[in-house]
Amino acid sequence: MAYYAYGLLSALAEDARATDLTVLEGTRSQDLQAWIRHEHGGRRQPSGDAVSPRLHRLVHRVPMLRGVARRTRAILHRIPVARMRFDLFHALNYMPVTDVRGNVLPVVHDMSCLTNPDDHPAERVRFFEAQLARVQVAPAIHTVSQFSRNEIVRLLHVDPARVHVIPPGADRQCLAAPLAGEGGPGDVAPLGLASGRYIASVATLEPRKNLRTLVSAQLALDPALARRQPLVLAGAKGWGDLRMPSGLDAAVADGRIILAGYLDRCTLVALTRHARAVAYPSTYEGFGLPVLEALACGTTAVISEGTACVEAGQGAAVALPGLDVDAWARCLAALADDPLTAQRRTALRAVALAAPTWEDAAARTLRLYDELAGTPLAVH
Repeated sequence: MAYYAYGLLSALAEDARATDLTVLEGTRSQDLQAWIRHEHGGRRQPSGDAVSPRLHRLVHRVPMLRGVARRTRAILHRIPVARMRFDLFHALNYMPVTDVRGNVLPVVHDMSCLTNPDDHPAERVRFFEAQLARVQVAPAIHTVSQFSRNEIVRLLHVDPARVHVIPPGADRQCLAAPLAGEGGPGDVAPLGLASGRYIASVATLEPRKNLRTLVSAQLALDPALARRQPLVLAGAKGWGDLRMPSGLDAAVADGRIILAGYLDRCTLVALTRHARAVAYPSTYEGFGLPVLEALACGTTAVISEGTACVEAGQGAAVALPGLDVDAWARCLAALADDPLTAQRRTALRAVALAAPTWEDAAARTLRLYDELAGTPLAVH
């Protein structure tokens, strides 16, 4: 969600029509262009702790602290929100944590708090459910995929015309980087990995990402094959019990699985570029940015069928039954014996280049602002 917000705000800042946008970050409000220029030094993507500060990650792993943190933020936001004068408050992550006077445009990324409540902390589910009535009466609802639009309409019983799909664009850093094998002798895979000889998983380490299926599939492979093509799990530790199979520790010890942890943005892009494939087995997503990022890097994406990730994959991802360990194991084994050619990498990137861009997302967002106001408006 943080990358979606940053990508959209960056594109809005570049649009000549968006001259009066203000960002409320924490308890500070700032002109959007100044926020992009000064807070992030003009970078096209956030990196490291700019996305998820360590203290924030720690707090949200401790059940008793999550509710306290949310209530504290609500109190701290009251003063800056009360001082703001705006035509529309665009809440880029569901609903504001404090009451906002005026029209709110919520971004509902997915409905998993209702469909898969056990995959979320109880406090998050309670907040989501408590805000449903406000979402239902909002002037419009912004979401990121047709899949999520259908879920919102089905579960909230709102008019489909009120739900607007604005998907993310392909990552600019991924699109600008050379394809693996074309970057010269200094362009090597990170973490001491062999380019094209590993499977990458890019996801927060928590139950809803279905990493258990992926790890089980890797453990089912012949050990020699699995060592030749290790599975790299990249992502910060989230909440909850991952319910990993008992063989995980042994697989980490002998190199079949690598726990890379949270990676900075540049390392993550390099990991994606040089991977044989990016495996994203999540069975419920709002979109699935790592899937589109894999294509932008010229890397095969393997996803769970019937999810929003099908849209992120633009018809070019390999779709498998999400919980079928045998199917995932067969796919991993096939990938090991089917090197990713330069021609195939070029074709995958072409798919990403043809997908909607962040500029498209900004244009759609501005049209939605105008539609909600009736005339071109000052946006906050």
